[in-house]
Amino acid sequence: MQNALVSITLQYGQNQPLLLGQNADLERHNWDRDHKYAHICQVSFSLATHISYLNVNGWSAIDHTLIQWANPVIYDKPDDDPTWEQVDLADLPLVDEDGFEINVYNPDGFCIPRWKPTSFETCGALLDLKKVHELFQGTEDAHRHVQNEVPFTVYPLAFTRDLGNVKATGLMLTFACRVMQLNAAIRKDDRAARHNVNDDDDNNNHPMIPNHHSPALLGISSQIYNSLSHCVHTEAKFHVVQLGMVTSVFAGASAKSAMGKRHWERRVKFCEQGMPHVRFSQKVSGDGQPQTLQFENTYILDISRMRPDLCTGSMIYDQVICPLLKMWSHPSILAPIKDVLVAFQPNIIPELFKCVTYPIMALIDLIWGKHVEDLKARKMMDPCMIEFVSMLEHTLNYTHMGNAAVLCKKLMDCAWLSLGLIQDGFPCLSDTFLAHGSLQSGQIIMWSNSWPVELVTHHPLTSSKQCQELTYGQDHYKIYEARFAVRLAMDNVPDHAYVNVTDLPLRVACYIANIALKVYFDDVKQLVYNKVMECLNPTMDANDPVLKRTTCDCYMASSRWMDEARLLSYTPGILSNLLHAVAVPDAGNFQLTPSVLGQKPVSFLAESILTAITLATGHRKPPFIRGGNFYHVACVTIKEMKSIARCAGVKCQDEKCLLVDAFCRVFESLKVNHIPWSGNPQCTIGHPLTATVHNVWLNLGAKGPTSSITSTTFSQNHSVGLLALCASEDIQASDAHGDWSALDICLLTFESILHKVNMPTKWKLSYLSAEQAPPYVTDAYHFVRNKYDGSKPLHQLATLCAVVCTGLIPSIFPPEKISYPSRKVQYEAYIHDLDWVTHKNRKGTTAAGPFITMVIGFIISLYEPDSPISHHIWDGSDLKPWWAKHTAKGINTFLLAHLGLASVETPSGF
Repeated sequence: MQNALVSITLQYGQNQPLLLGQNADLERHNWDRDHKYAHICQVSFSLATHISYLNVNGWSAIDHTLIQWANPVIYDKPDDDPTWEQVDLADLPLVDEDGFEINVYNPDGFCIPRWKPTSFETCGALLDLKKVHELFQGTEDAHRHVQNEVPFTVYPLAFTRDLGNVKATGLMLTFACRVMQLNAAIRKDDRAARHNVNDDDDNNNHPMIPNHHSPALLGISSQIYNSLSHCVHTEAKFHVVQLGMVTSVFAGASAKSAMGKRHWERRVKFCEQGMPHVRFSQKVSGDGQPQTLQFENTYILDISRMRPDLCTGSMIYDQVICPLLKMWSHPSILAPIKDVLVAFQPNIIPELFKCVTYPIMALIDLIWGKHVEDLKARKMMDPCMIEFVSMLEHTLNYTHMGNAAVLCKKLMDCAWLSLGLIQDGFPCLSDTFLAHGSLQSGQIIMWSNSWPVELVTHHPLTSSKQCQELTYGQDHYKIYEARFAVRLAMDNVPDHAYVNVTDLPLRVACYIANIALKVYFDDVKQLVYNKVMECLNPTMDANDPVLKRTTCDCYMASSRWMDEARLLSYTPGILSNLLHAVAVPDAGNFQLTPSVLGQKPVSFLAESILTAITLATGHRKPPFIRGGNFYHVACVTIKEMKSIARCAGVKCQDEKCLLVDAFCRVFESLKVNHIPWSGNPQCTIGHPLTATVHNVWLNLGAKGPTSSITSTTFSQNHSVGLLALCASEDIQASDAHGDWSALDICLLTFESILHKVNMPTKWKLSYLSAEQAPPYVTDAYHFVRNKYDGSKPLHQLATLCAVVCTGLIPSIFPPEKISYPSRKVQYEAYIHDLDWVTHKNRKGTTAAGPFITMVIGFIISLYEPDSPISHHIWDGSDLKPWWAKHTAKGINTFLLAHLGLASVETPSGF
C-alpha cells in the first residue's frame, strides 16, 4: 500500500497581539522567519479585534499641522460617499455648532482623529440581540422581503434575554464587501494562464487550472463576544462554573473505583476551599476587568491563488493581516456596529453577572451547607437532590454561555427553569420538586413522588448524565440511573408492566427486579462482546478470504445477538446467533459448554443472587460478572424489595420466598433460559473457579419447587394498611353507636349488628321527595329518625326487612296477574309461593339507599302506635299520598304479607 501526504497542520501564535506600539517591523520579520509560505497551499487563521466605548472626562485637540503632515490629502466624507470633497484643516472648525467633532477622512475612507481623550474609563458593551440581524441581512428582493444572507446564532448572557454574544457561519456583509476589495488586490490574474491552453472544453474545465473568480481570501465564520467571558476561562474549554463541580461531588459519594474516589476527593476539597460560583465572583471583582467586545473573524488564505510577489511572510503580514485588522475602523463597518451595541457604565457587566445569579448561588450554598457533613461521611445522596443541584448548575452555565444546548429541557421544563429562561430570560422555579415554603425556614424539602419519568421506559429524567460520565465513567452513571429508577418505581409502575400480578406490592417488586436485570443483560453483552472480539481481532485483517469471511460472519452473529431484547432465551433465532458467535463447532455441531452443575431451576439463580450479595466476595461469584454493574444495582434493588416486603407486613421467614418469587416471575417474563456461569473445574485440587466466563453456560430448564408464597401474602392478609383497616372496622363494629352499612350485612351475619342502636349509614331523608308529599309524610320519617332504637325488636325487624329487600331489588314485586284461592285458609300458603318479579315500568327500584330508608320508615310508622301515620289511621284521615308513594316502589301491606309479617284476611288484600 502506498501512502501520500495530504496535509500538515501547524498551530502557533495563539492570542498573539498584532499592530500594537512600535513592533510592526519585528512582527513583519517574524512572519518572514516562521515559514516559507511559497511552499504552503492554504493557511487558516482567526483575527480578533477589541471594540469598546470610552467614558471620556476630558479632551485635547491635536495640532492640525501634524494631522496635515501625516495626511497630505484629507476629505470631508468617507470613500463610499460620491460627494466627498477635499478640505483644508486650517479652514475647517474642530467642532460643529452642537459641540460635536467635525470628522475628516483619508483617501482610504478611514476617519482621522482631530482630538484625543486626556482622561477616560473603558466601558463594557454587549450586543443588542434584537438588532443584530442587521449585520447579516441582505438586500430587499422583488417582494420587498429581506433575508439573512449569513446564518447566525445568538447567545443571551446574564439572564438578559436580549443582550449577549453572536456566532455566524460567515462574515458581516459590510466587512465581506471590504474583503472582496482586498481579494481583488492580492489575487493573481489567471486569465493569462487560460489563454495559453487550447480552447476545447476539456482543457477549459481542467481541474489544475484555477478559476480566476475563486477568491484567495475567504471568510468562513465570525463571532462577537464580550471579553469577560473569554478571560475567565482557565483553558480553551470551560470556566469553573461550567464544570458541574457541585453535582459531581453530590453524585460521586457512591463512587466505587479507586480513580472515581480520587476524583471525588479532589472535587470535595476544591468546593470546600471555594464554591465555583464564589471563585468566579472573586475573579471578576475589582476595577479594570476586561469588558470590551471582541469581533473575531476566521479566514482561509489560499496562497496558491495569490500574486507571486505576495507569497512571503512579510507581504502577507502587510497586504493581508494588517488591512484586515484596520478594516474594523472604517466607517462603513463601524457605523452599523454602533447601532447594535449597548454600552454599560464601567465595571457594570461583572456586577451584572453576580447580581442576576445571586438567587441561584444562594440556593446552591444552602443545599451545600445542609449536606456537607453527609458528603464528608460519604453518605449516598438522594438522587432527586443530585438532579436538582445539577439543574441549578445548568442554569448558571446558561447564564455565562447563553447556549440553550446546556439546558436539559425535558427535565428543566418540568421545573420551569428552562421555560423561564427561554420565554422571559430569567429562570423560574415551580414547586414540582421543591417545597417553596420550606425555604423560608431554611429547610429543603424535595417532592420525589412527582419526579418526571420517560413516557415509554418510565425511567427518571436526569440532567447529570454528562457530568457523571465525564467525571466517573459510564458505568457509574448506569448504576446511579438504575438506583434512581428503582427509587421511583414504587410510584411509576407502567400500566402494562406485569398486569398478571394483581397484587400491587408484588407487582412493584417485579418491576424493579426487571430494571436490575436489564443491567445484568448489559453486563452479559459486554462480557460476550469483549471475548468474541478478543478472538476475532487477530483474523479481522487476514489475507485468507475464507478466514476473513468466517470472521465477519461470526462478528455479525454476535452483533445480531446483542441487539435482541431477550438475549438469554432459547428462541431459535437468538440462540443460533449466540452459538455462531461463541461456540466452537465440533464435527459440524454447535454446542454451548454446559456447566457441571447441570440443569437448575430459575429459583436457583434467584437464590444465588440473594446469597451472593450477603458475602464480602459475592461480587466475584456467578452470576455476577467482573467489571459489571449488576452487583451494585442488585444490592440496591434487593434492599428496596425487602423494604416493600416489610411495608406490606410480610413476616421475616417469608421475606426470602417473596423475593425469590418476584425474581422468578421476571425471569419467566424475560425468557431467561440460560446464563453464563463460572468455568468448569479442570482438576480436583484447589478452590473451584468463580469468575463468570463467556463460554460456559448454566441451563435453567429444570422444574423448580412450587412457591409456598402466593401474591396474597403481600397484601390480602398481611398488608399493614389492610390490617389497620380491619382493626378499625372491628372497633367500629363492636361499638353500639359506631357507623355501619346495611349493604355489608347479609341474613347469616345479621346478628352481628343486633347491638347497634343507631340507623345504618344509608338511611337518609334526602332520598325522599319532600316537596311532593304532604307534611305528615315528612313528619312520619322525622319521627322514625328521632325514635329509632336498634335494641327494640320491632326496629330490628324493620331493619332486617330492609336488608332482605335490598337483596331482592329490583325483583321486589309480586306477579301482576294472580289467581288467588277462594278459601281463606289457603291464602297464606299461596302468598308464600308467589314469585318475586320485576316491573320494568317502575322507576327507582334499583338503588339500595331509598329502599333501606323507606322500608324501615314504612314498617316502624305502621307498627309504632305514637307515629303520625298511626294517628292518621285511627283518625280516619286520608293516607292516599302515603300509600301511593310507597306502593310505587312495591312497599305496601302486600309486601309485608309476602315477607310473612302480615296476613291477608279478605280478597281485597290481593
